Amino acid sequence: MSLLPRESGSGTAGYHAFISYAHRHDQTLAAALQREVRRFGVPFYRHQVAFPAAPPGAQRRPLRIFRDASNLTAAASLPDELRRAIGSSQWLILMASPDAASSPWVREEVRVWLAKDPTASRVLIALTDGDIVTTSDSRCIDSAATNALPAELVAALNHVPLWIDLRTARSAVDVGPGRRGRLGDVVADFAAPIQGVDKDVLIGEHLRQQRRTLRTAFAAVAVVTSLAVVASVLAVVAFRARGEAIRQRDTAVANQLVAEAGTIADTQPGLARQLLAAAGGIRRTPQVTGALVTGRSIPQEVQIDADAAAFSPDGRLVVLAQDGNEPYELSGRTVPAAEGFLRLLDVGSLTEIGNIPLGRNSADGLAFLSGPGRRLAAGFDTRVRIWDVQDAANPREQASLTLNPGGEGVDVMAFHEGRAATVDDGHELRLWDVSQPNAPQLLTTQTLSQLQERSFSQLAFSPDRRRLVLSGISRGPMFLDVSTPTNSRAIPDVPALAQVQDLAYAPEGGWVMTTGRETVPRRWRLRADGTPERPDTLPLTAPGATVTSAVSGPQGQLAAVSEEGAVLVWNNALDDDPPALVATLAVPEFSANNVDAMQFSPSGRQLMMLSPRANTGPDGAGSRVSTMRIWQMADGRQPGAASARTGGRTIAVHEHILATLHAGRIYLHDLRQEGAPTPAGSLRWDEDGDVGQMVFNPSGTRLAVLSDNHVLAVDTSDPRRPTPAGEWTITGLPDVCPPGGGLCGLWSAVFRDDAILAVGDSSRQVTLIDTARPGDTAPLGSITTSYGSVTEMAVLRPQRGNLILVTTGLNHPAIELFDITDPAHIKPLGSTCGGGTLTKEGDGYRCRGGTSMLDLATDRSGRLLASADRAGTTRVWQSRDGTLSPIATLQDTGDVQGLALSPDGHRLATIGRDRTLRTYVVNPSTVTLEAIIHIGSGADTNLAFAGNNHTLIGTMRYGLIDIWELDPNLNTTTLCAGSGPRITPDQWNRDIPDLPYAPPC
Repeated sequence: MSLLPRESGSGTAGYHAFISYAHRHDQTLAAALQREVRRFGVPFYRHQVAFPAAPPGAQRRPLRIFRDASNLTAAASLPDELRRAIGSSQWLILMASPDAASSPWVREEVRVWLAKDPTASRVLIALTDGDIVTTSDSRCIDSAATNALPAELVAALNHVPLWIDLRTARSAVDVGPGRRGRLGDVVADFAAPIQGVDKDVLIGEHLRQQRRTLRTAFAAVAVVTSLAVVASVLAVVAFRARGEAIRQRDTAVANQLVAEAGTIADTQPGLARQLLAAAGGIRRTPQVTGALVTGRSIPQEVQIDADAAAFSPDGRLVVLAQDGNEPYELSGRTVPAAEGFLRLLDVGSLTEIGNIPLGRNSADGLAFLSGPGRRLAAGFDTRVRIWDVQDAANPREQASLTLNPGGEGVDVMAFHEGRAATVDDGHELRLWDVSQPNAPQLLTTQTLSQLQERSFSQLAFSPDRRRLVLSGISRGPMFLDVSTPTNSRAIPDVPALAQVQDLAYAPEGGWVMTTGRETVPRRWRLRADGTPERPDTLPLTAPGATVTSAVSGPQGQLAAVSEEGAVLVWNNALDDDPPALVATLAVPEFSANNVDAMQFSPSGRQLMMLSPRANTGPDGAGSRVSTMRIWQMADGRQPGAASARTGGRTIAVHEHILATLHAGRIYLHDLRQEGAPTPAGSLRWDEDGDVGQMVFNPSGTRLAVLSDNHVLAVDTSDPRRPTPAGEWTITGLPDVCPPGGGLCGLWSAVFRDDAILAVGDSSRQVTLIDTARPGDTAPLGSITTSYGSVTEMAVLRPQRGNLILVTTGLNHPAIELFDITDPAHIKPLGSTCGGGTLTKEGDGYRCRGGTSMLDLATDRSGRLLASADRAGTTRVWQSRDGTLSPIATLQDTGDVQGLALSPDGHRLATIGRDRTLRTYVVNPSTVTLEAIIHIGSGADTNLAFAGNNHTLIGTMRYGLIDIWELDPNLNTTTLCAGSGPRITPDQWNRDIPDLPYAPPC
C-alpha cells in the first residue's frame, strides 16, 4: 500500500530508482525505504522533484522512486506499465528475501531489468530475510547456499554485488498503525549512488539538514508557543473585558430598573415589584439589594373582579366578593349572566386558596365575625349567610340570620364580640346574639324612621359594644344606644358632626376619626357616655383637600383617602398631638374617587384598599376588573420595614428574643413569628432614672439593665416569666465622683460569660460583678482606663487565648484591651487606635490625629470586632492571641453612630449621620458593601441582629422599633407575592431590551 501520494509528472517521466519486492513480506519495509531514500539529505522545504538527480554541490531535491503499490495506475496491462517504469528507471533496488526469490513478479521485474543492464551494475540489494552467500574465494555468489536472490540475478552476476543488510531493520518500521518508523543512516547506502555523491558527504548533508530542520522546528515551536501565549493572554483579557462589559451592563440595567420601579410604584405597583425582582436576578448591586429590602413599601396588587373585601380576624385571609348577575340590558346592549364568588386569598401570597360560589347573586355587605375562628358573613336579600372558613379550602355554611322573609333585603350589617346588627332596606334594625355558631338568636327588631330621609352605607359597633353608628353618604352620623338590646334607642344628633360623612372608632376605644366632603378630617375624644368631643384637626399634605373613607387600626393608625390621589395615614399611638401624618401613599386619582373598601388588618401591619377598574386602561373603561392594593403599615414612616413594635430607644437582642423598655415595663418579644414581634413576657420597671443600656448574657438566660448607677439583673431563662435576679450599685472613682458630690452614671455593660458582667461608668472605671450571686455586692475586680467615660465595651474570645475586654471612651479614639480571664488579676494588654497614631503619654495612651470612637460590636464567637468613629470610618478587626489584626477599613459620608455584627460574623450593619443604613458582607480577608437603605431622620442609632443573621432590629426616634429583612432571596419572594399580572414580553422589552424575556415572578 502507498504511504505517499503518486509523484507528479507524466507516465513517461523517468525514475531515479525502481523498488522490486515481495508484497506479502516486505510491503511496510519497502514503503519506509521508498520514503526515506526519496528525501535523504533533502532540505525540508524542498518538494519539487529533479530528474535526473541534482549534480554534486547543488541543493538536493526529492528523488523519484517507483514502487508498484504507490505508483501504478489502473492500467489495462500491468506488465506493460511495469516494463515502462523499469525502462525509465536509473537504478533497481531489490529487496532480497526468500519470498522475493520465489516471487514470479519479482523474477519478471529482474528479467526486465537485466535486459537493459545485463551485468546488474546498477542494482542495489537490500537483504530483508534469508541469506546471500559467496563462494569460498568471494568472487561470486554461491547459488546453492543463497536463498534470497532470484536465480536470474544470480546467473547474471559475474561479481559479488554490494548488499545492505536490513534484516534487523524490520522492527524499526513495524511500529503499529498510524505511526512511521525510521531506518536511519543505512538509507545513505542506497541514496548516495542514486544521488551520485559520496556516502559520507551525503550523510553530512543529511545531518546538516536535520539540524536545520530541528532549528526551524524549534523556532517554529517557539513562535507558535509565543503566539499561543499571546493568544491565550489576549483571550483571557478579552474574556475578562467581556465579563467586565457584561457586569457593567448588568449593573446599569439593574440600577435603572430600581429607578423605573420607583416611577411607576404608585400607578402600577405590581409591575414595579416585578421590576425590582428582575433587577435582583440581573445583578445585586448595593442599590438593588437595598431596594429589595425596602420593596415592601410598594403595595401588593391583585387585579380581580370584586366589589367588596375584608380581612379575617387572624389577618391570614382576605376575602373578595365578586357579584353575580342575571342577563340585563344596559345602554342598548345585553350584559350576559355572570356567576358570583367569594374568593378566599392567603394574605402572604395573595393566591386563592378557596372560594364560595354565589350563583347569579350579589353580596350585600361582607364582614368577618369577631372572636375565635374564622366566620365569614355576607348579605343576600333577606338573610345573612355565614360560613366557617377556618379551613379555607373547605368552607362550611352555618345557620343564617333570617330577616322578614317577605320584607326588604339587607342594606348594612356589623359584627362585634358575639353581637350582630343588620339594617334592611325597610329601615328595620335587628340585633342578634351570634355567639353560638349554629344557634343565632334574634334579640330585637326596631324600625328607624330617621332613615326615611337619610342614607347610610356603613354600620359599626363601638369598641364597648354599647353603641351603633350609621355613617357614609348622608351628612351627620346617626348613633344608636344598644347597651340594652331589647331597648335600643336613637341618640340625638351631635351638631358638631353635622358635616361628617364617615366615622371610624379606634379599636382600643376612647377615640373616633371623622371625614367628609365638606369638612376636614378630625380625631375626637369620647366622653364617658360615648359622645365625641375636643376635636383635633389632622394635618394634611395639601390643605383644603377633600378627604373621605375614614378607617382606624389597632396600633393607633388612622387612615383616609384624599380624592386628589393619596391615602393618608396618621399615628394616634405616638405622643404627637394632634396625631402625626406618618405616610402619604399615592394612588391614581380615579381610584381615590372610587373606593369600594378600605380596612386595616387586625394586626395593623397592613392597609387594604379596593377600587374598581384601576390599571385596566384609560379611566378603567371596558373592564370589570378591580384593583386591590395592600400596603405594609407596621411603621407608617418606614413602610419598607418588615414589621414594627412600639417601644423605647433601648433594646437588647439574643437569638430570637427582643428586649425593650417602654412605659415603665421591660418587655420580651419573640421574633420568630412572621409579622410584629410576639409578646412573650414583661416585668415592671420601677426605676426613675434614665436607662443607659440593656444587654443579654451569651446564653440569653440573663438580662442586665443599667440605670443611673444601678444594675438590675433579670432572669430571662423563661422569656414568658422574666423575674428580678439581683441589683447592684456601682461606685465610681472618688476623684471623679466624690461621696456626696453626685452619681457617676453607668454608660456601658457587657457580659464576660453567663454570670460575670463588666460595667463601664463615667469615671473611666470598669467594674466586674457576679450576677449569679445577687447577695454578694462586692465587685470581683475593677479597671481604670486611660480616658474618660467608658462608653463602649466588647468581649473577645480568641480561639486559643484568654478572655479579652475591649473598651473605648467618650471623645477618645483609643481602644484599650485587658485580659479579664481572672477578674481578680486583670492584665492590660495594650492599646490600638481606631484612627490616628498611638502615642504613650505618662501612664496612658493617646491617638494623635484620630477621632472619637462611637460604637463597638462583636460577633457571637468573639473573634471579630467592628469599631466606628466620628470621622465616618468603620474598621473590622480579627482577634488573634490577644492582638487585633485589621481586615478592612470602610468610609462613610459622616459620623458612623451605630453598628452591629451578625451572630455568625458574616454581615455588618452601620448607620451614619445621614441616617442611611449600610450593610456589608464580611469575608475572612475582605468586607464588601451589600446594600444601601435610606431611612431618614426618624432613625435612631441602636442596631442589633437576630440569631438568624439576616433580621436587623433598629430603634426609631419616634418611639417605634423597626425590623428589617436583609435576605435578598426572602425579599424577592415577598415582592413576587401580590405582584399582579405577570410582566408581558412587551413590557419586558421596553424596560429590559438587552436581555431575554425571563419573568422573575
